Parts: sequence; structure tokens; C-alpha cells
Amino acid sequence: MPPVMPRAGDRADSRRPAAHAAHHWRSIVRAGFHLLYHQAAWSYDAVAAIVSLGAWRGWVESCVADAAAPALEVGCGPGHLQRALWRAGIASVGLDRSPQMLRLAARPPRPPWLVHGDARSLPFADGHFASVIATFPTEVIIDPACVAELRRVLAPGGVLTVLLWAEWARDDGVTRLLDAAARHTGQHSVRTATPAARHDALADALRRAGLATTWHQRPVGAVRLHVLTARAP
Repeated sequence: MPPVMPRAGDRADSRRPAAHAAHHWRSIVRAGFHLLYHQAAWSYDAVAAIVSLGAWRGWVESCVADAAAPALEVGCGPGHLQRALWRAGIASVGLDRSPQMLRLAARPPRPPWLVHGDARSLPFADGHFASVIATFPTEVIIDPACVAELRRVLAPGGVLTVLLWAEWARDDGVTRLLDAAARHTGQHSVRTATPAARHDALADALRRAGLATTWHQRPVGAVRLHVLTARAP
């Protein structure tokens, strides 16, 4: 007797529970990240230190090398890069849409310019910044409104730098555990150099906005930081 093949509708029905579960998990992850950036912002530094084995701040502060005054940091979080820029004598503005994060950024020594705002509607003049920096941004970075605003505030010849993810150069039990945690929360694998789909989408969006994009890797300690730069004409 020939095997009984499932109907197309039956196959679709069998996929629905898995798709529903995946959607539900993504919703939980988004809610968790929202809490981390807002009501639970007090725990952000501790969580970041755990997932980076204590290296997070150094990764973020490595972007001082990409800054030219005046600089804008989109999603400044608890202000580590802002303080590093201030120490380096680079005039900069830190912007974040989380009031809780801005309160952390305002801790002494307080960076001089912190602004509450949304990257999709930047409260700055056209062409105002020589450099714009975003470190480990959320998915808002690929929103067309955000891309348009980043392009708008860049001065002619200005450079947008996006630190997207860290790839561990070592392969051991600890990094495999971190990799599993990253993948299960929808983040990029920490053990592969292959760009995630949304990062390719960001590069494509920036090129469509008229910016010339370049990928490069930056060795920092035991990781390679993957950085996308985009230069305005």
C-alpha cells in the first residue's frame, strides 16, 4: 500500500503551533530587553558584564577611535562612551529614549550633553555631526525612519559607525554557553563572523540612503568586534 501523504493544509496546520511558539518567545524576549533598558536599567551594567565576561565597557569605549567632533551617540545607555569621549576631549552628545538609562548616564562624572529623544526623530539640525556612533543597537537601527534621520544629521563627509556584535576568538565551554544564550534571545551568534540578516539589511538601507558602507573587524582582547561604517558624500 502506498504511503498516505499529508494534505498541504495538514502540513500548514502542523507548522502553526511551532510558529506560534516562536512568535510568543520573541515577544517574551522583546519584553525582557525593554525591561532591561527601562525599569530594570539599574541591572544593565551587571548583565552586560556577565555576558561579555567583564569586557563590555572596553568594547564600547573602543569606539572613541571612530569619533570626530561634534559627535552624536545614538542609544548612549549608561554613558560609558560619553565619559570616554569627554576624557578624550571630543565634544559629543549622548541621546537615549530611556529616561532610566539617561539617569545612569548622568551619574558623576556627568557627560556635558545628554538628550532624551528617539533616533527616528532626532532633535538636531541637518548636517550637524561629523560622526554618529551606535554600539550594539536594538532593531530600531534598521527602521527606515531611523536610517533617514542618521543620514540627515551627518555632515558632508561625516561617518556613521555601528558596532554590531562581538565574535569570540576562542572556542571553549564558556563561549559556547554565551553563544547559546545569544541565539536563544535573538541576538547574533558570538562564534561566527557571518553577518545576521538584519545587519545585511542595515548595510543595504544605508547604501540606499546614499552612504558608502564598509565592514571591518576590530580585535579587542579575546574578541573581534564587527563594525559597519557608512560615510556621507
